[in-house]
Amino acid sequence: MLCVCKASTLKPMRQAGVRSEILRACSIVLAASIPYAITLTGFYLIDDVKMILRGVYPHKYLIFHDPLLIGKGFFRPLVIVLCRIDGFFWSTSAGGYRFSNIILFTAISVLLYFFLRRWTTPLPAWFAALVFALHPINVGTVAWISGRVDLLPAMLLMATALLMIGTSSVAALTAGNMFFAAALFSKEIAITFPIVIWLGEILLAGKDIRSATRRSALPFIMVFAYLAGRFAVDFWPHDQFYSPFQQINTYGWLGNAFIMVTNVIYIPLPFWHPMDVFVSILEPGWERAPELTWAIIYFLSFGIILPLLVLRVVRDRGRKRAMFFGLAWFFITAIPSIHILRSMGGSRYLCLSVVGAALIIAVVVRELGSNFKPVRHYFLAAAFLAICLTSNIIEQKRWREAMDLAEISAYKVEACAEKLPYGSKLIVFDMPHYSPAGRPLYPSFDTYSLHSSYRLIVGRPRVRVVRGVADMRKFCKTSGIYCISWEKLTKGKCPE
Repeated sequence: MLCVCKASTLKPMRQAGVRSEILRACSIVLAASIPYAITLTGFYLIDDVKMILRGVYPHKYLIFHDPLLIGKGFFRPLVIVLCRIDGFFWSTSAGGYRFSNIILFTAISVLLYFFLRRWTTPLPAWFAALVFALHPINVGTVAWISGRVDLLPAMLLMATALLMIGTSSVAALTAGNMFFAAALFSKEIAITFPIVIWLGEILLAGKDIRSATRRSALPFIMVFAYLAGRFAVDFWPHDQFYSPFQQINTYGWLGNAFIMVTNVIYIPLPFWHPMDVFVSILEPGWERAPELTWAIIYFLSFGIILPLLVLRVVRDRGRKRAMFFGLAWFFITAIPSIHILRSMGGSRYLCLSVVGAALIIAVVVRELGSNFKPVRHYFLAAAFLAICLTSNIIEQKRWREAMDLAEISAYKVEACAEKLPYGSKLIVFDMPHYSPAGRPLYPSFDTYSLHSSYRLIVGRPRVRVVRGVADMRKFCKTSGIYCISWEKLTKGKCPE
């Protein structure tokens, strides 16, 4: 009779547990998708046109070419496959491409929850996944169509971690290795991820070094084969700026590494991006640039001290190992992007890295949960999520303003081009840097617009918009090429 009672109560408990998991997953889906309605219908931004054209006109762009910079030597064929799928469904609709980005981001958020659920209790995992989904640090990656070059590998590598770290199933390990191989065909950032798997086996799963090395051997072998193949066929980025092996600007590397560290501050303080301070210093004039030295020292110190203080809060050895792993995940996955973090505080390139921060948040919440009364605990959690959501909306509104400005600019360029003679060319100089995230570091409308450059029929004026004059001024002396400054163009003037 006792066994019957236990069996009769076990099934409803399991059903309740499944329902709770489904409800948490659904709430994460809503948090990762609904807020992005603000930028869903926005216009194209820099590089978006190039990304879209590879989906709409695939015969012009071979599958193994870089979807962003032709000839730079990047190898991201799966990103182009995704663009072709979008091109089939959406044609040139920017909203359709952004909708695909939202789907990718939602998948990452849900996979993150189930990964955290394995190493923490349900509520801390749920809270950390919601923070990831709502945090403004991810807005740039989702709102920018070209951000899929980070979203797609992040989703594949998140699935890799979920299937490989701490699992013993042969099927799961096989699937994890397949996802990792796919990630290598999405973006170069995947080359550091075997280290994350190896550390996860040691710090999370408690494996010894030999066992962890054996379980992560295949991803390391794949990375070795991937790099060897690319070097063998000379298919590595040749541009000094984009190649970590040819980058000679030491200050640029150190500056980008510093930007990466300052993002550690942005995660627990989602209402205040450290880069805003630098902009406020530089906007009055570059003569105030020396004041950046103290700001850099302060933020760099804070970005290092903050994780140490958080580690101090945790007493349990297992949880502290999980936090060390979260820090390692953040910095290791950010290393491949150090050479291109630059503007926007590096936020656009850190979608995968923030997963490590989410693990730390889950561990800290679990630790603090035993020290706070439930009501206070839930109030603080709700307040933090509200701050994340508010900052997310504000950040998206800034992006939407840049999109609207880009749309107006594109139509002005096109209207001017339509007035020029058949077969001529138009060069527009001195386009200013607009501010898609409240920081004047990233142009909202660059070299080409889909309307003014590609959709005009053969023989109609071709357009090139540039931010400077030195490299294009010589062409203005050529017959059939018309030139005008951006300021004059926006005032409704066109070259005679």
